[in-house]
Amino acid sequence: MPSMKTALILLSALLLSGCSSLMGSKKEMALDATLSTYQTAMRWGHWETLWSYRNAKASALPALAFDNLRVTAYEVRQPPVPIREDRVLQVVEIQYVLGDEQRLHKVFDKQEWRYDANANLWSLYSPFPELR
Repeated sequence: MPSMKTALILLSALLLSGCSSLMGSKKEMALDATLSTYQTAMRWGHWETLWSYRNAKASALPALAFDNLRVTAYEVRQPPVPIREDRVLQVVEIQYVLGDEQRLHKVFDKQEWRYDANANLWSLYSPFPELR
């Protein structure tokens, strides 16, 4: 019965590869949800939600008059690229208007996101973009 033994080995290999891809998809799903929520919060000026994604070890938040700031566009220019197993880089373009100027500004934000496997969540470690 060599064919039965071969079939069992193949089935075992498929099951093991399925488990690892399931774990990978859990992390990827968490990343997708995090980036989507962060984008929405930035786009609609939900600043407290943005701050909740920042890691405490990341740089301090800038002193901005957020009531004077309106984000008009948030576009991903470089989708998340893994730099390590638990880190990705993403580049976005943020367009915004300062209420007292009424002039469109643009900034590119290079974001470093890190994954905490125990909590199954991603945190932002890069500095907040300078929106001036």
